Amino acid sequence: MRIPFGDASVNFSEALYSQVDLRQVRAPTLAIYALLPSAEAMFPYWATLDSAGRTQGKQSFASVTALHERLRSQFQQAVPHARVVSIPGARHYVFLTDPAETEHAMLEFLLR
Repeated sequence: MRIPFGDASVNFSEALYSQVDLRQVRAPTLAIYALLPSAEAMFPYWATLDSAGRTQGKQSFASVTALHERLRSQFQQAVPHARVVSIPGARHYVFLTDPAETEHAMLEFLLR
C-alpha cells in the first residue's frame, strides 16, 4: 500500500505557504498546532501496512514533521505578537481530539 504523503505534498505545502505574507497580520492571533507523536498515529491504518508501506510511512512522517516545525517557526517569527500553543499527541482537528486543551488555550487567549 502506498502512503499518500511524501516530498510532493511537502513541496506543495511549502509553495502554498510561501505565498502568504504573515507579516501583514496585525490582529491578535492564536495559533494552535497539533503535534503528532509518531507515524503510527499519523496513519490510522498502520496495522495494515506491509514493511515497505511502514518504511514509507516513517519517511513521510519525518518529512511532514520537519515541514510543520519549519512552518511553525516561520509563523512565530513573522507574527511575533501571536500566541502559539502546541498540543502534543493531538490530531489535525485539535478541538475534537483535545477539546479541554483547545478550550483552555482559547479562553486564556480571549481573556488576556
